[in-house]
Amino acid sequence: MTKLTTYIRENLSKDLLKHRFGDAAASLVADRAAFALKVYNDIYSEADRKKMAALPEGWLGKDSDITVQFGDGRGYGKLEFSGSVYGDVHAVLKEPVDTVYRLVIHQHLRGCAKAYERTHEFAAEYDALRERQKDLSTQISLARRQTEAALTKATTLKRLVDIWPEIEPFVEKYIDKPKPLPALPTNELNALLDLPVSEAA
Repeated sequence: MTKLTTYIRENLSKDLLKHRFGDAAASLVADRAAFALKVYNDIYSEADRKKMAALPEGWLGKDSDITVQFGDGRGYGKLEFSGSVYGDVHAVLKEPVDTVYRLVIHQHLRGCAKAYERTHEFAAEYDALRERQKDLSTQISLARRQTEAALTKATTLKRLVDIWPEIEPFVEKYIDKPKPLPALPTNELNALLDLPVSEAA
């Protein structure tokens, strides 16, 4: 009977949360990446991007994000080109997010690339993405606490499945299954021992 260890509990919780929230997290990351690209393309026109790409390698820096400001001096937003997120949302992603680098001019490597008015459409889109991330993080945090509490109700995997049958597909990989005994080489043994005989000695 497989014991429900702390290690298994932690991994079950991760698996369950990825199952429930993984697609929503991936969608958020994709939308954040699309937004970052939209802002990047607004800062650097198509003509500028072509000129930047034509410069010799190393003349311009590359960065994984760009910093902008959205009106009323509330601070700066760092837009990751990959759309990557941190914390609870990052933890439920089913696949890792690859870092994306883009060419930027020198002063944009450390400073604010552009300030948008509060009424600009990008400001509303930025706020909507932040709210989505906040809401999703809240849902994940709540689900994690309840899941972890439920997983403490049993000390073995069998008992866990008894009281929570729906979790069985996630539990199967942790159950110790008896290994089949190797097949006996009976033909070789028979020849070695001069078997069969009509009567045992």
